[in-house]
Amino acid sequence: MMHAQEQFYEIIKKDIRFIDFIQEHALDGLIVVNKNSFWINPKLYQTLGYKNNDTCLKPADLLIIKDNQLSFDFTDLKNQNIADCNYSFKHKNGNTITLFTKIKTVTNETGDLVAFFIGLNQENNIQSYSSEALIKEQQLQLKKQKLFLEKCNLAAKIGYWEVDLASQSLYWSDMTKVIHEAAIDYEPKIAAALNLYKEGESRDLITLSFHSITTKGTPFDHELQITTLQGNDRWVQSIGQAEFKDGACVRIYGTFQDITAKKESRLALIQEKEKLQSIIQATNAGTWEWNIQTGETQHSELWANIIGYTLDEIAPIDTEKWISLIHPDDIERSNKNMKACFEKQTEFYRSEYRIKHKDGSWIWVLDKGKIISWTDDDEPLMMFGTHVDISDNKKAALQLTETLNKIQGILDASTKVSIIETDLNGTITTFNKGAQNLLGYSKKEVLNKQTPFLFHQKDELLARRQAIFDEFGENVDTFKILTYESNRGNYDTREWTYVKKNGLQFPVQLTITPVKTNKITTGYLGIAVDISNLKNAEKEIKSLLDVTKDQNSRLKNFAHIVSHNLRSHSGNIAMMLDLLEYENPDLKENEFIKYLDQASANLKETIEHLNQVVLMNNSINENLQDLNLYDYWKKALKNLTVVTAQSNVAISCEIDPYITIKGIPAYLESILLNFITNGIKYRSEERQSYIKASCSIEDRYVVLHIEDNGIGIDMQKNRTKLFGMYKTFTNNPEARGIGLFITKNQVEALGGKIKVESELNKGTTFKIYLKK
Repeated sequence: MMHAQEQFYEIIKKDIRFIDFIQEHALDGLIVVNKNSFWINPKLYQTLGYKNNDTCLKPADLLIIKDNQLSFDFTDLKNQNIADCNYSFKHKNGNTITLFTKIKTVTNETGDLVAFFIGLNQENNIQSYSSEALIKEQQLQLKKQKLFLEKCNLAAKIGYWEVDLASQSLYWSDMTKVIHEAAIDYEPKIAAALNLYKEGESRDLITLSFHSITTKGTPFDHELQITTLQGNDRWVQSIGQAEFKDGACVRIYGTFQDITAKKESRLALIQEKEKLQSIIQATNAGTWEWNIQTGETQHSELWANIIGYTLDEIAPIDTEKWISLIHPDDIERSNKNMKACFEKQTEFYRSEYRIKHKDGSWIWVLDKGKIISWTDDDEPLMMFGTHVDISDNKKAALQLTETLNKIQGILDASTKVSIIETDLNGTITTFNKGAQNLLGYSKKEVLNKQTPFLFHQKDELLARRQAIFDEFGENVDTFKILTYESNRGNYDTREWTYVKKNGLQFPVQLTITPVKTNKITTGYLGIAVDISNLKNAEKEIKSLLDVTKDQNSRLKNFAHIVSHNLRSHSGNIAMMLDLLEYENPDLKENEFIKYLDQASANLKETIEHLNQVVLMNNSINENLQDLNLYDYWKKALKNLTVVTAQSNVAISCEIDPYITIKGIPAYLESILLNFITNGIKYRSEERQSYIKASCSIEDRYVVLHIEDNGIGIDMQKNRTKLFGMYKTFTNNPEARGIGLFITKNQVEALGGKIKVESELNKGTTFKIYLKK
């Protein structure tokens, strides 16, 4: 609500015609009345003999009541048709002064009545003056009035200007000169004054307006830039009116106000709004404004887009519609936060709630706002805020909570594993249930109070310290003994002895790793497992290994003794049979003697096989040699020249002549001879037989492929007994079931393996894997 005096300055600043009214009709005083107050200018007090500070007097106190009462109430002035006439006022010295009263109404842009100007003059009370005296009095009054206007303009920082078109002269008031940074005695010229407007838009506009007002009488009101006489740029508001006589413009006059501060503030505000808008767009935030008293709202397009609508689709948006969109479970919380803001308990309104999307789903938004203006009754008036989709943040927060709960669950569930976290100084910050169970301390006893030294064996810490010094030449103390390897970028896992609260000791395997945030170490995590049972099992295994080693040694000795003794007895039996047949030649045809010869031969063969197995087991630890596979294949064929010639089997070799394997000569010879003789022994009589050898590389192995087209093997039936001792799976009378058994053990002794692919009546391929 504006006071009458403030309104007076605003009115004369916007419409200079009221200055003419004051000059003509308010030479001895002025009263301004609006809806809320009144104002008496200092000149009326002076006219009535009072000082300027006698402002406690009201207009009614000064008026002598007669038949025609002059009211100073806005409503009365509006409703009564009060004519211009003389009214009597009380002078301070007791005399009566008659003043002619002229009333002028003031309306706003929409035509509503907002104020009354009541001008007061003594001109109808000058009959006693001579004509000369009257002229002098009028000139004096005009001078005083002009001085008064100058003071008003100085107070309001408004300058006055006037152009006399007849004399082509320009007048600037003192304030106008101040605004132009001109000297008080400066005499402006029209052309020079126009050139002070900044070249471009401002100068073009004032030139066009000057032409229009002089030719058509069109008033103007512009905000323009000037360059002062001192070279400084300023923003001014220039208002102009024209006076016409006999159809021609004779005078142009108006006001001139420095609005640099206001204009720059306004421009700065526009820039700030543009920045704010850019920031809001960059943060993908919708905006809203709310007139709390009327319920009117304004929302940005992005506000509507966030919930899946265009602004046209969802407008108008009032409080009821907003409430209908919010999740029922969130309304109360949001209203509570809004109320706290209304009651000035908080400066800002902030609420997270779910709002319904156009597709029917619920999305989370962060709604923030601030009350930017209040009513005169201190009620909230205007509020501004933003509206941001935080659904992804909510999901991430929910996932984080779930992860933290899982981690806490793991910590709580790890009742047999100690998980202890420390800060950089070793102070314990996490002490899980497993640590409590294993060590006997409670969280309360150690958390943020103790270091791991509380339960470490002191001698082991000193020994570790010495080991670090011996290896790296560094002396470390306190907590660094435990974290030394971690600080060097290594994962440190070693055995320690923990000491329980009750003094009992037990072994643990402890792994210490650094805890990092943004690649910066902020603490250490120690995970320890009680390995008491493992240690006991280790002792038992060591004991069993010792027993097994002894038993193996005895078994080897036993095998040597048995094979040696059996060979001796077998040789004796064979020799006795030979002597018996020599002495009694006729016994050679005896059926029983033939059986004894066969049995003796079989026994000798069995003893030889047993001896080979014993030798094979004893040679595993011999040094392996680089052997040329191609050369050994050729050697094996040479040893079987007669056999291969008689068998009529085609044997081919595609082995790389330069490839070598790790092996033992006797073993490799035995392996190759066994597979070649197998291919010959189990050839098919129904087709031309062949044996083909080739090789390939697989990882760290040389793979020897030996392929034949013999009688083949029923793998489904015989897979499990293929390499068993004395296991046969053909009707061949020469089969003994010992060759593949020995060959497999020899290959495995060399660190290799054997794979078989075979189909009955089609052939077999053996893949022998030998180390490179």
